[in-house]
Amino acid sequence: MIINAKIDFKYEQMYATLITATCLSVCVYILFTWLGNRLFAKWHESGASQN
Repeated sequence: MIINAKIDFKYEQMYATLITATCLSVCVYILFTWLGNRLFAKWHESGASQN
């Protein structure tokens, strides 16, 4: 979509798509980081409490 918008000189659409893709990528990264911490913190040594 980004390449097609660039070829057609639709720069507003190109930047909107780029920003949307960036926000979606950040949200997916945060979701999987949170989910990984919730599921695997008990089993991984980095999630163990430091006493």
